[in-house]
Amino acid sequence: QEARALAALNHPNIAQVFGLEQAAEAPVIAMELVEGRDLANVLEGGPLTVDEAL
Repeated sequence: QEARALAALNHPNIAQVFGLEQAAEAPVIAMELVEGRDLANVLEGGPLTVDEAL
């Protein structure tokens, strides 16, 4: 349900959802690739402050 709501959004700060499917094991969401650092790399420097997290 959340993925369908996300798919309806069109905003430059939200990754676009291209498709939703139900695979045998789990739901699959095809999304836009967003360039940049991943969360694991960001958290290597320690926990985020509240301002950074928002």
